[in-house]
Amino acid sequence: MSGMLCNLGHSTKDSVVFQKVEGLEGETITKVACGWEHTLALSAGGKLYSCGSNLHGQLGQKLTATRIDSPQRVDYFTDGNRICDVAAGMWHSLTLMDDGGVYSWGSGKHSQLGYDVPHKQYKMFEPCRVELPEAIGTVVSITAGSHHSAVLTDIGNVIMWGSNTKGQLARDPSEVSKVHKPLVLDQSPFNGERLIELKSGWEHCLALTDKGSLFAWGRADYGQLGRGVVTNNTSRCQHCPSEVLLAEVVIVSCGSMHNIALKEEEGGITQAYTWGWNEHGMCGSGTEDDVLIPTVIDTFKHDSVHLIGCGTGCCFAAVNQNLKNS
Repeated sequence: MSGMLCNLGHSTKDSVVFQKVEGLEGETITKVACGWEHTLALSAGGKLYSCGSNLHGQLGQKLTATRIDSPQRVDYFTDGNRICDVAAGMWHSLTLMDDGGVYSWGSGKHSQLGYDVPHKQYKMFEPCRVELPEAIGTVVSITAGSHHSAVLTDIGNVIMWGSNTKGQLARDPSEVSKVHKPLVLDQSPFNGERLIELKSGWEHCLALTDKGSLFAWGRADYGQLGRGVVTNNTSRCQHCPSEVLLAEVVIVSCGSMHNIALKEEEGGITQAYTWGWNEHGMCGSGTEDDVLIPTVIDTFKHDSVHLIGCGTGCCFAAVNQNLKNS
């Protein structure tokens, strides 16, 4: 998310072009997750590599170094179950194992690890399994915000823990500022639809249902919930999940305080919509004004977008160009 090259396995110098990451030769990398100053890379064989800052123990390495400039394997997972998913918060990390187990490590200052951290400075340098509630289904995906964590199960349950200062855990922040242990999210706001995808921004969340409906909750002061104008302090966070006015969504991705989603249009094409914080033009609207409701990116209006992603202050999209209209 920060784009610092020590996080990317190169050096400490900035780069404006893509560079090959050294140290991963022979591995097929299937997923990369970025925190504020660290990077996690997962291989097709279930091996986990990390690099970047280790000030909070977020690399999961058995060492005292405060930074690693090239990817190193996280040895804790060399035996036993295979890793199938990975996520990074600002200063903490998560993994999902093929048996449905979830592990976390790094900073636990805001309860984002889901268990009590014995270290006086709220740091956990080695992965530890998170004890989840019973009868919730099998965990199929994980996500991390700046200081919170969440998982989604195969039957559509969401379990969350960590900071709730902006209502990102779907609880009233005036009553609950943090959740120390994993708790199951109330399903009633989702109109009986099953959740199939869950994403986190820094302090907001998006959930996609099997009907293509999209729900949002949490921090709202940049329009990141897609609900329109935000004009007063009471609207800075909205902890109750409510539907975003964008139907037939197929994929969604969260940046820090903005989002991008793919919506299926007539003719079978998919178009990209963005909304939220736009100070650096990451919503692709042609301005730097915040985008308060999901708005189609006109640049791609003649193309079908098939892959999207967000960084802290940027968006990515891969398109199938329609040469007749380009």
